[in-house]
Amino acid sequence: MRLARNVLEGVVGLEIFPIIGFIIFFAFFIGLIIWVVRMNSKDADDYSHMPLDMDNEESLSHNGNKS
Repeated sequence: MRLARNVLEGVVGLEIFPIIGFIIFFAFFIGLIIWVVRMNSKDADDYSHMPLDMDNEESLSHNGNKS
């Protein structure tokens, strides 16, 4: 670990990468929150039932009963 630290100390401008990573991480989740808040209720209801619908379709296809 000491060798890696000595090598990285010589790299100029390396301290900006954690800041850039945090900004990208923060912007993604702020964008996700804005998207969820602006979503209409019909889409939210459809998304909330998707896992249940997928389980139902898989069980029907395993039994050979497709609708």
